[in-house]
Amino acid sequence: MRAGKYEAAERDFAAMTWEYAPLWASLARARRGADLNAPLEQGVSRMKPDRWPVPIMLHLLGRIDRGALMSAAARDAKARKGRECEADFYVGARLVADAKSAEGRSLLEKARDECPRDFIEYGGALDALAKLEP
Repeated sequence: MRAGKYEAAERDFAAMTWEYAPLWASLARARRGADLNAPLEQGVSRMKPDRWPVPIMLHLLGRIDRGALMSAAARDAKARKGRECEADFYVGARLVADAKSAEGRSLLEKARDECPRDFIEYGGALDALAKLEP
């Protein structure tokens, strides 16, 4: 995905059993202008509804609002910071894909500033922000 090979990245993510793969497949589809929701629908259908990161997928599909997403992120006190960072990143990336760059930028900046440095979303936020016009 970092190399800009979005179709190949989407195929790779589709073949994974990693619970975040549908989110990344959706981002790869966004980068090439395809429907973003198909991988999210598949991800939701394969996972238990109370399992993280399903609330992110549900939010991106428009089934829950931001408040419900952040409440779900806060349910596990130990994982809260990481989950909030993940929510900010994926929602920010989706807003950018939906041509809402100003809103998306603020969430991507928050993810950059608050995500643990070993989270893939931290690097994703750096990459996404670098691609946005100043």
